[in-house]
Amino acid sequence: SLLAQSGFPISAFVPNPLFRNDRPGGPERGQVVKVSRLDGPTFEYARGLIDSALAAERTGLIGRAYVDTGGLHADGDQWLDAAARELDSLGYDLDVHPSAGTMGPAERADAAAFYFGWYAAEPDGPFALPGYRFAPGAVALHIHSFSAQSLRRERGGGWAGPLVARGVAATFGNVGEPYLQLTHQPQLILRALARGETLGDAAFYSLPALSWQGVVIGDPLYRPFEVPLADQWEQRTRVPPVLLPYLALRQLRQMDAAGQSPEALELARLMLSESPGAALALEVARREIIVGNPSAAARALTSAADLPPPRSAEWALYA
Repeated sequence: SLLAQSGFPISAFVPNPLFRNDRPGGPERGQVVKVSRLDGPTFEYARGLIDSALAAERTGLIGRAYVDTGGLHADGDQWLDAAARELDSLGYDLDVHPSAGTMGPAERADAAAFYFGWYAAEPDGPFALPGYRFAPGAVALHIHSFSAQSLRRERGGGWAGPLVARGVAATFGNVGEPYLQLTHQPQLILRALARGETLGDAAFYSLPALSWQGVVIGDPLYRPFEVPLADQWEQRTRVPPVLLPYLALRQLRQMDAAGQSPEALELARLMLSESPGAALALEVARREIIVGNPSAAARALTSAADLPPPRSAEWALYA
């Protein structure tokens, strides 16, 4: 990252001139070479970083969001809380786990397009289930001092390698103890990505220190928000059937925000009939309960019983 500079100390970190810099000038941009790694436990997994990013850029990033707070220090929780607010404002169906300890194996983690959390040495909870996969294009970060100690292992060596093996398009980590204040900040990653910047831009916008411990894994040119929601919805026939219910969930939240909840319920019913799925059935049932239709809620849930057996990422939906 510092190839364009000279004379910097090699025994400690170098302040990043791009950190939280919303309008960097030419001299500031010229000081930093934005680098990332295309790496993983196998060549196929590393190539999957590109495939996953391209798939999401074609249709827009579709899925749910998960934020796991309750870590070791208040600063980290404040970052994660801010990330949750950002995801909520973007309209993603969102679960926040505020308790101490990481998410449990029975907690919902289906179609994870975003995951931000802490603080465990290795992937656990739903992410350790056999065959677990993230949504195409997923962006994930687990704050830990040694989260990228090795990228070549599916088990051991932190979170980064296993996350790549589970299908994310982008992740971040530390090869050694960085101290919390010098790690990538998740809320800043989201802020930059949401305004249309690339993964490389977002990574260096969110990182206080260079020549230190942080690494970014993924295509630096990846733009998760290349396709806005309005275009996603208009072009929904291009969306893979397994993801269409999750696009509908985001569209429903958009309608709620516009004061169109009755119309959203009608759309939810229609989408469930056209694109049945457990996530959408659960959402329709929730909305039917709110308007006082428990029998309709029961019918919506019953519709999921005839679906193919769920994948491990969906097990919690049936619990």
